[in-house]
Amino acid sequence: MSRKPAVIVPLYNYPLTPLTWEPLYKAIVASPDLEFIIVLNPDSGPGKPGNPSPDDNYAREVPKLNALANVCTLGYVRTDYCKRSFTTVCQDVAKYAGWSTHCSSSGLFVQGIFLDETPNEYGTTQASYLHRLGAYIKHAEGIQGRRLVGHIQVLAG
Repeated sequence: MSRKPAVIVPLYNYPLTPLTWEPLYKAIVASPDLEFIIVLNPDSGPGKPGNPSPDDNYAREVPKLNALANVCTLGYVRTDYCKRSFTTVCQDVAKYAGWSTHCSSSGLFVQGIFLDETPNEYGTTQASYLHRLGAYIKHAEGIQGRRLVGHIQVLAG
């Protein structure tokens, strides 16, 4: 089984209007044999504190991405090199997972999580942190599709 070539798009620009992401939509539709792995970052994570879903502009645009067959959306989560509280990181994951239930927009979900600021050197503590976090993400209800976890894998040795 061969895999499609893929491109990772860190989509960190705010969708101020319905036209903001239009060039990306056009590129996706024009390239059906290419998978677009799109990292969403509403507010250095899943959105404003105290609000279970992203704002109206994200709620309008993310479903358009998820409607395209060659798109995999990931929610951005910062780990601070595995120094950020594990509980806080899991809360960010849970907030992304809750998008589909806390918002009336159908198609508002992510298919996985992109973990940023992962360590660049192997350490058993960091490896354990990422392993536990990966397991948490893969079992988080509300994350759709393949439940992809993206981060740089640091190997021993």
